[in-house]
Order: sequence, then C-alpha cells, then structure tokens
Amino acid sequence: MGGTRRSLALAGLAILLAACNFPGTATAPTAELLAATAGALAGASATPSETPSPVPPTPSPSPTATPPPPLLHISYVDDGDLWALEPGAAPVRLTSSGNLGEVRLASDGELIVYVVVDANFEIVEMRRIGFDGTDDRLLVGADTLGTLYPLEGFLRYTLANFSLAPGTHRVLFNTRGIFDGPGLAKSDDLLSIDADSGALTPLLPPGQGGDFTLSPDGTQLAIVRATSVSFARADGSDLRTDVLMFSLVQTFSEYFFYPRPRWSPGEDSVLMAIPGENPFAESPAGTIWLVPAAGASPSILASISGDLFRPQGEAPLISPDGSTVAYLRAGVVSGEQDLLLYRPATGESFSYATGSLQWKGWAPDSRHFAYTEGTGLNYFIGEVGLAARPLGSASGLRWIDGQQYLYLAGAPGAWTLTLGDLSADPLPLVELVGSEGPFIAYDFAR
Repeated sequence: MGGTRRSLALAGLAILLAACNFPGTATAPTAELLAATAGALAGASATPSETPSPVPPTPSPSPTATPPPPLLHISYVDDGDLWALEPGAAPVRLTSSGNLGEVRLASDGELIVYVVVDANFEIVEMRRIGFDGTDDRLLVGADTLGTLYPLEGFLRYTLANFSLAPGTHRVLFNTRGIFDGPGLAKSDDLLSIDADSGALTPLLPPGQGGDFTLSPDGTQLAIVRATSVSFARADGSDLRTDVLMFSLVQTFSEYFFYPRPRWSPGEDSVLMAIPGENPFAESPAGTIWLVPAAGASPSILASISGDLFRPQGEAPLISPDGSTVAYLRAGVVSGEQDLLLYRPATGESFSYATGSLQWKGWAPDSRHFAYTEGTGLNYFIGEVGLAARPLGSASGLRWIDGQQYLYLAGAPGAWTLTLGDLSADPLPLVELVGSEGPFIAYDFAR
C-alpha cells in the first residue's frame, strides 16, 4: 500500500447539553409511554441509591433456528485510501488519492459515501463510490459547501456530520463554520443529497436543524441543538420544535455540548441523559428524560448523582431497550471512577468497575457493553450481572449485533481490523499499514 503513511485522526467533538430549565411542570410518564421502552420503564423513580445493590442479568431468549447471517460488507480507510472487504476474501483498494477521512456504508452494502480532507483534516468534499469500485463521483464539493450561507465572519462552511438513511442511498448532513482560529460553530441546519442522482435538498435552515439521530426504521429524526430537542420526519417535514428545552452545559471551552438521544424500542420517543449545568462540579449530577416525539409532555425518569457529561462523548449512556443507564461517579481513589449501571424502573443500581474508565457503548442486546481502563486502549467487554472479559489493547469497537463486533486490535502503527465474537476466538481480518494513530475510519453493513 503506497502513499505517505498518516493517520486520519477522527477526533470528533461530541456536543451535549444539560437539563434544568424545562418550562412548565414535568408530567409523570403515562403507561403508554413507558411501554415504549419494552416494559423496562414502569414509572419515574427516585435518585439512585448511594449504596448500590446487584442487578440480576436479563434472561437470555430461548435459542431458535435461524438462517445463516447475511454477508458482512466492510469499508475502511488505510494510509489515506479507501478499501472494501468481505471476510474471507482479499481486501480491494478503491482509491489512490491518499487524503480520505470518514466513510459511511449504505445498509444494502452496495454504496460507500466518503469525504476528502485537506492537510488540516478539514473536509473539502463528499464523494460516493460503489462497493465494487465503480462510479466514483463527486456529491458535494468545496465550492458548494463553502457558500451555502452568508459567511458572516466565517472563512467558509464545511461538513459537520453525515449519515445514510436506512434502506436508502440518501445522505443526511449538517454543516459548521470555519473560523480563522480555534472554535467549533455548528450551523444547526440539515440537508439531504441523493447519492444516486446527486440532487441536493435543503431540509431545515440554520437554527432549525442540528445534530440528528434517525429512528431505526429511518422515518423520523430527533434533532438536538444547544438547548433543545425537536423532532421531524426524515424529509424535514412535520417539524415539532423545542419539544424539550434545557439549560446550557458549561464546557469551559470553545464548543457547545449536545446530548445523545436513544430512540425507544417503540420509536415514538427518545430517552436522553442530560448533564447538569456544571459537569465539572465537585458532585456533578444530571437527569434522565423520556421525550415523546409527538403529543405528550416530556417526563423525568430519574435524577442521577454522577457524571453524565464525559462518558457519553462517543456513545449513548442508555441501553437500546431503555432499561439501564450507564454513568460514572468519582471513586474512592483520586483520579478513579466507578462505572455504575442503574435501572430507572426499579431503582436498582450497582457498581460494575473501578479505575480510570471511559465508556464505549452498549451492544444491541442491552446486556453487553464495552469500556476502557487506563490509557483508553485497554478494552473490556462487560455483561450485566457477570464479570467483564478483557479484550486487550484495542480501539474503535463497534457492535454488529449482540454477539459480534468489529474492532482494531494491537496498537497505533500496528492495528489489525478484527472480528470479535462473544463465544469464539477473535478473527483477524486485515492488517492496517498506515495506522499510526488510535483512530481508523471504517463502517460495515450486513
């Protein structure tokens, strides 16, 4: 693999916000709303106990005969170029420009959307290519991105976040302004581009969009801004503005903090862990909210005495079934934290691990999860009610399902993209030669 070796560090600033000033009185959740969280949220509960007690594991479903899993498609960036991989086959190099950033793979596995970056790792264009390497073409160029809106003090605009809607080749994205200096200024907008036709469609203007999370069926959007949560259909219509308002989290830096919503199993509401206004206080706190997408008022499910700010930089703290919240609390030893798991419906809480910890996210089964200790490369796979299993030096773990996951095994400069399995030995897929940094862009579909 030729070209200058360099890592494309994908250090995205996660942006969250605190909850304190919701106007009006928070109503108790109705039975219908709580049923949307798979029966786990039977009602609002008190602050978690300071003396946690064990939480029993969730029963495993009875095994049933299933067809063979669909073929796994993987796209990844190595040494600045794009590759396509199917486990069991040799990887195929798709580009040779050596200046690629993030990648997204369509849910059908047939289309890859990727971005090109400059020497400062700023995105200059978004492109598309078939998984087979055909039809590599421009979707949005620097000229279009840079002049979307009046500059008003910015040098230009560029891409902030982008995602392919499930079951489609439609890319949703928002933008941010580039200063002559440090700072992250999101436009809080929303646009769409058809990766097949190239048609660009503005959906929500600046100030009405924001960071977006698609519902699993791809029909709805939860839209988060610096102090609010809104909802809309995936095409930007039926906008329900400021369904929940909350106070600004003080980041004490040049960016805003946006919370990460988790769609309920019924896809009619989102659950959110919103930190308090000062997440760096001696005793930080926050609130767990249930926010209906339409009709009913938001409800407080729990008040948390702990850190909801730092641990959700990469992944939501609330499990996919809505039953369990993961968060950190200062440990007995200075500099260490306890990882706690809390069930709002029952008030049960227990400490799972202690150390210099970082949260890495839930598996789709809501039983397994990942976290790191120490430098952030020492990975563990946890399981509700059972001891953690060490994964070793790793980075970038992403769950495929409740059983399998992809991750980078090894160390910076010597990463191996690896397929992990909870009941089998890990399967090395490909060594990444241009992997000096801890972050490698990849995506998958099956």
